[in-house]
Amino acid sequence: MRIIFVLLCMLLMLTGCDNGTANRDLFSLKVTDAAGMPVSGLEVRIKNSFSDGIYYTRPETCITFELDETSHVSLDIFNLYNQEVKCLIDDTLEAGCHAVVLHLDQNDPINAGGTNIFKYTLTSTNPEDSTDVFFQDSKYMCMDVSLDSELSRIGVIDSLGLFIFDNLCAFPHLFNDGLGEQPLYDENGSYMGSFTLSDSIEIMLINPLTDEFMDFTVLMDNSNHNHYDLVWHDPQILRSDVTALEKQPVKSLRDADDNDVPGEYWLGQNYPNPFY
Repeated sequence: MRIIFVLLCMLLMLTGCDNGTANRDLFSLKVTDAAGMPVSGLEVRIKNSFSDGIYYTRPETCITFELDETSHVSLDIFNLYNQEVKCLIDDTLEAGCHAVVLHLDQNDPINAGGTNIFKYTLTSTNPEDSTDVFFQDSKYMCMDVSLDSELSRIGVIDSLGLFIFDNLCAFPHLFNDGLGEQPLYDENGSYMGSFTLSDSIEIMLINPLTDEFMDFTVLMDNSNHNHYDLVWHDPQILRSDVTALEKQPVKSLRDADDNDVPGEYWLGQNYPNPFY
């Protein structure tokens, strides 16, 4: 019995040890200097790479739609868990062409950090009877955040040189089985083909006191634990931050010509896509 008790104690000690990898979590980092000592206080920013190398820095995106008749309209945004994260419109609108400009900031709960993909759903119903649905459609849009922007920030390295992050929405490529290729639209709404997120994650570590930074690219091809050991050595001086872009309010617009009624319901792809 004593031998069994000792073995059980040893097993508990082994399983309780922290080897710095926190293997139960989705994404973790351990940062040390060239001498192997932990480095703390560094800001962590991430983004997905794109398989075709496209890159955008755009402060907003536009969603367009058409109504066949006066309707109560709901335009809602959902994350990849199908949880509603933002309501853009909940109002009665007249027939015609409409547009909504979406601009996000650092404190907006829709932003999970890094690259995000959202589903937006338009529902049009009878203004007198919400159960009478005229039209409903959904599309996906991608927010590609530059590492130069604070919007890509997901946290700070702790006093032990460790960082743990488990929000799967910040890694939309892991949802690719249900997403696949996404349509690529330029800033004028012109279709430019398609894009696919790669399995590579770009990581930027920043010292907020000195503005020094280092860039890393790592492979993240599964939704199990992904741990990366990074060495803080010979950093560069941070490039200018693009966060301070002029913010525009979300707004709904009608075409100037009220007689130009489309005669159908339609939900367009946001443009540019990806945005930011």
